Amino acid sequence: MKKQLMKLNYMNQNGRIYNSKLLQPLLNKKYFGEISHPGTPNVDLSKISHEISNLRIEEDILYGDVNVLDTPQGKKLNKILSEVIFRPRALGNINEQNVVENFELIAFDAIPKNQDSFNLEN
Repeated sequence: MKKQLMKLNYMNQNGRIYNSKLLQPLLNKKYFGEISHPGTPNVDLSKISHEISNLRIEEDILYGDVNVLDTPQGKKLNKILSEVIFRPRALGNINEQNVVENFELIAFDAIPKNQDSFNLEN
């Protein structure tokens, strides 16, 4: 299922700007995710619930195809799918203009809709 993942080239509620050039090298990769943003940058293989592939940028929105996996966490995600959104877990620096640099995308996690800093409709 196609989902909106990030809004690009604007300042989100966390005061960060992600530009589309930052994401270009990451578009041909597949990412896994967990339910909720864990406190560590590492993906815990025992907690994977979904994978996201076919990343693409359309009109400053990063989209991806979400596939819920047949794992214990994936089964939990299926039960709450209408209550979550998929957002990046990443590392990076923020420059003086609030633009994210040295971006390392780790995962796209399923988080509650009320925690969305990008204000996107899903």
